[in-house]
Amino acid sequence: MNFTVRKKLAKCRTGILKVGIKEIETPGCSLYTRSGAVPHLTSDVLRTIADLPSAVHLSVQATIDHPGVESTRKVRDCGIKKFLGLEEFITYLSIQDPTQELREGYNEQKCVSVFTPGGRRKIDVNQFITMLEVFQPDIAECLCDTVLASKQTEKRIRKSVDRTLIFLDQCLEEMAKKALDSCNLLGVIEGSSSEKERIRSARETSQRPVAVAERGCALNINLSRKRLKPELNYSPPLQQEEETENKSLRDNRNHSWHEDEEDKGSVFSCDLSPIVNGCTCYSCRNHTRAYVHHLLQTKEMLATVLLMLHNLHEYCQFFSHIRWSIEQGRFEEFKEIVARSNFVS
Repeated sequence: MNFTVRKKLAKCRTGILKVGIKEIETPGCSLYTRSGAVPHLTSDVLRTIADLPSAVHLSVQATIDHPGVESTRKVRDCGIKKFLGLEEFITYLSIQDPTQELREGYNEQKCVSVFTPGGRRKIDVNQFITMLEVFQPDIAECLCDTVLASKQTEKRIRKSVDRTLIFLDQCLEEMAKKALDSCNLLGVIEGSSSEKERIRSARETSQRPVAVAERGCALNINLSRKRLKPELNYSPPLQQEEETENKSLRDNRNHSWHEDEEDKGSVFSCDLSPIVNGCTCYSCRNHTRAYVHHLLQTKEMLATVLLMLHNLHEYCQFFSHIRWSIEQGRFEEFKEIVARSNFVS
């Protein structure tokens, strides 16, 4: 696995992360999956979306029970890609499911805890290595003792870093014995709110033969409890044709779908426009806001399918536009548009 910078612009850049013969364009995103499936979408429907990310995100928490090691092992050692029909993607395996709240106080000296619908599961180094052998992910996050960033004592933070480094050394040793060369292991930087411990964790991790993944850098997006669906606001595409560039940069539209409680039966029930005018996704080309509103009101399963198609299409386009703006030297302009459209509060 290696990274090549393609374009630098002040504090941002675009690049290519090469994993085997496949590539990931950065900045980019991965497809979130639950037990190996994108929520609400079948495999065939998923592939109708243009510009899908190159990587899919799996987690030990979501896959340890389903599909599980034993079921995956039956596919003649072809790994979880073959089992799930994701052969064309790069697979990334994390420990925790990023959509689930992290429960503190359950990790131990020799194991990390994950919580599944069946209850608490303890994952030690041997179990983790077995999962890597059977699942054969392209990239895997090493076992780590993660603690939240607030209300932690220095002693607990130091223990978190020490445990994570021990897990890393043990995993590297076992992977060398099993000859798991095809799996790229990510070392995790811990340290919670302690700058001193984060520096120590980063320094120690970088001395191991692994790629380094930093924790704790994420957007804090507040979602209104009144909304039925979370919203994603950002500007429309930056058009490469010079005559439409300035208009596109000035345009400020909401590309998401959300529905407030007080809007039921009023705003959208007779709205025959697409979810977003000009959007090329399947939902916008074939259906109207009134129809989606009707599906939501009657709790039809098709509602979440159409909304997932639209939102995933917009999310993929969002990262495509970020890369384009950096390569064109217009990222600051693009960032201002995103801020004005209330994506960043």
